[in-house]
Amino acid sequence: MLIHGHSDSQAFAGFSKTESDYLNWQLSQKRADSFKAALAQRGVLHTRIKTFGYGDSRPLVSGDSEAALAKNRRVKIEVVN
Repeated sequence: MLIHGHSDSQAFAGFSKTESDYLNWQLSQKRADSFKAALAQRGVLHTRIKTFGYGDSRPLVSGDSEAALAKNRRVKIEVVN
């Protein structure tokens, strides 16, 4: 199972673009890791799960409206053999 974490493109207040990009990447990775932990608590073997964080590099929708930003903050699960 592959878990893909994503974030929106909002910058973090008080941080440079580079720092915000890194923080968004960390956030997306933590989002995926949290989902992995929840699945493991429910009996899925953690060795069968790989996580990936993409930051804001793979948006689902474009735009900076609150609705667009919310859609880009997500976790995608991919079941593979």
